[in-house]
Amino acid sequence: VERYNRMNRGFAFGQPSPIAEQARSSPAAANCPACSNLRGGVLFAGGSGNSRLAFEPDRNNFQPRIGFAFAIRPKTVLRGGYGTSAYGQSDRGSSAGFSRFTPLIPSLDGGLTPNVSLSNPFPGGILQPVGNSRGLATDLGLGVGFNFVERSIALSHQVSFGFQQELPGAILADMAYVGNFSRGLSTGAGLNFIPLDQLGRASSYYTERIANPLAGLLPANPALNGATIPRANLLVAYPQYAGIGMSSIPAGSSRYDSLQASVQRRFRGGYLFQVNYTISKTLERLTMLNPNDYNAADPARTGLEKRLSAFDAPRKLSVVGVYELPLGRGKRVGGSMPLLANLVAGGWKLGWNVTYQSGFPIDFPNAAPIRTGSAKLPKDQRSLERSFDTSIFPRVAGPAPFTLRDFPTRFPDVRFMGVRNWDFSLSKDFRIVERVKAQFRADFINAFNTPFFTRAQSLDVANARFGQLILAQNNQSRNIFLDFKLIF
Repeated sequence: VERYNRMNRGFAFGQPSPIAEQARSSPAAANCPACSNLRGGVLFAGGSGNSRLAFEPDRNNFQPRIGFAFAIRPKTVLRGGYGTSAYGQSDRGSSAGFSRFTPLIPSLDGGLTPNVSLSNPFPGGILQPVGNSRGLATDLGLGVGFNFVERSIALSHQVSFGFQQELPGAILADMAYVGNFSRGLSTGAGLNFIPLDQLGRASSYYTERIANPLAGLLPANPALNGATIPRANLLVAYPQYAGIGMSSIPAGSSRYDSLQASVQRRFRGGYLFQVNYTISKTLERLTMLNPNDYNAADPARTGLEKRLSAFDAPRKLSVVGVYELPLGRGKRVGGSMPLLANLVAGGWKLGWNVTYQSGFPIDFPNAAPIRTGSAKLPKDQRSLERSFDTSIFPRVAGPAPFTLRDFPTRFPDVRFMGVRNWDFSLSKDFRIVERVKAQFRADFINAFNTPFFTRAQSLDVANARFGQLILAQNNQSRNIFLDFKLIF
């Protein structure tokens, strides 16, 4: 119980802050809209009647599953199904109050005189954890983080519908729609943002230093404790904190739609193969485009940006197979070859695994384009030095300070280079005696050494390497493995 009690469980949004009265009575209170009713503070698990748990468990989820198979004809079958699965939940809460960092200050006069020594690196002493003794006053002036406590568990809804057809030659064809829809996924929010009605003014308005109603009340943070402070620091909802982050908000969602087709042939006549082709799209809502999109009245309905998943690959083709070469004793070619010749040339198997896949989407630069149109380049114009059309972007980073972002965080149609991978294997079994067998195998991974680059040098429009790719492949370079096994 003690282990759970030593953590931050949440945030007291409605309770008056311990410094509310001093902030309200300050002559400079008019500079701070929130100071007239300063609220909020850290809540601890197991204290003041609070639950000792990091969040309220959600134990009432129903996870049904249903499926069917129907034979339309002797060699044609319809299949489908639906299922709901609950994601797991895990949170420990913050260690605020029970863990404290002591910074090392090497000099107090700009490096002229040392403030520390090897024998005494912390002349001011080590800052001791205060536990929960300060209650709502814990970490005033610092940044705090906490969990969204009363949250539902995330659910995944999976559905499929398709048919299977048996074809001549022991070939099976399969085509199906497969979808996965997840709701209640975890996301986070920063709560100390400037409200909409205060945005859009000249930068000098926000950076101007004005009288600070919290002066002397936040000794843990000199940047917020001085006689004057930038106006922007006093426009937020909780000016007594450097920042407030809430995690595990069940507002996220994702959607996966796909058409999956496959043709496979079981091992017969010395070979087998399987061809898979998938057309898909994966969308997600997991992050806010602007902190102002947070819905304080109902956090679970916070507005999130709809974008492609970082691992969205709309096309994927894979071809897998094994072919038993028809050469050797008992085969179509060389069926009566001498034993020694058969040991060298007969009984080999060739295997292959070929994968072609679309590239993953690229994150959007840090500025809005200066003209309309897609940044996607024709295939023959793309290169490692120019992965998309950089000419449609300015060379000054954005968005402008103290404004809302009005451009996405990920391209809808610009992608990294795709996967083009060929793997081969060559193997042979040697029968030594009845119960002893040897096997030789050679594997060629990425046989044609085709690189796969999926990282950008920079997406900062002001950087000289803007739009270039990092010359470090993300797939394995060509490798050849030779194995010999003795099986008995």
